[in-house]
Amino acid sequence: MPHNYSRWAYGAGFVLLGGLIAWAAIPSVPSGYQVIVDAYSTSHYLKPNADGSINVVGGSGSTATISGPLGRQADAASVSTALSTEDTGLVGALTETAPGTDTASSGLNGRLQRIAQRLTTLITGPLPVSQSGTWTVQPGNTANTTPWLVTETPATSGGVSHYSANVTTAGSGAGVGGVAVDASPGQVYDYQIYNGNATVCYIQFFDQTQALTNLGTTVPKRSIGIPANGGANLALPNGWPFATAITIGATTTRAGSTACGSGLDINIGYK
Repeated sequence: MPHNYSRWAYGAGFVLLGGLIAWAAIPSVPSGYQVIVDAYSTSHYLKPNADGSINVVGGSGSTATISGPLGRQADAASVSTALSTEDTGLVGALTETAPGTDTASSGLNGRLQRIAQRLTTLITGPLPVSQSGTWTVQPGNTANTTPWLVTETPATSGGVSHYSANVTTAGSGAGVGGVAVDASPGQVYDYQIYNGNATVCYIQFFDQTQALTNLGTTVPKRSIGIPANGGANLALPNGWPFATAITIGATTTRAGSTACGSGLDINIGYK
C-alpha cells in the first residue's frame, strides 16, 4: 500500500516518485549504478561520473549520458539549453537592432536598446528644438510672431475713452431720445451712475446706432436700475462687447420711453 512522504527515498527495493513509494522487484544492478523504479514498476539505472556527468540505462535497455556538472558553473562547464522558437522571438537576438520608434515591435533585447538610446539622449542632451533666440508663443495653437509681454506698465497713452454727461431722454421713434456713446463697435469697461431722483430710474444700453434706436421699442442689451438718491458702479476688466454701436437712454422703467424727473449723472469708460 503506498505511503506519502515529503522527500525522495532510495532503497534496495523501492523509490519514492511524486510523493508515493513505488514497490517493485529489482533485478541485478550493473556495477557502479544505482537503481530507481518509476510509478510503472520499471527499473532504471544511474551512474555518476567523475566529470559530473551521469550515465543512464533505461528500463528498455537504451542508454544516454546527462552532461555535467549540474548546478552553477562557468559557461564552458555548464549543461547547454535551448530556448523554444517562440521564446527566442520574444527575447530577441543578443545583437538585435533597436526598433526605429518607441511603439514599433521588437524583442526584449531590441526594446532595452531603444530605452538605453532614449536615456542617453536625455542625459547627454541637448534636447532637439526647432527654434532659437526669441521664441514664438503659440496661444491656442495659433502662431504668434510677437513675444508676449506679461508685465503691466503705466503709460501716458492708450487706455479707454470716456463719456461723461447728465442724461435725460424721452420720446419714441427712431433716433428720438437715445444718446450716442460710441457710434462704432466697441466695448464698455466701466461705468459710474448717480440718480438724484426720489424714485428708481433705469439706464438702458443698446447695441445699435443712435439713429436706429427707438425708446420703448428697441430691446436694450442691458437695463440697469439705479436706486433713488443712489448710484451704481462697475468695472469690467475684460470688456462688455457691442457689435454695432453703444447707445444709452435714461427712463423710469427698464424698457420704457418716459424720462426721469431729472437727469442721471453718467460716466462710461469704453473703447
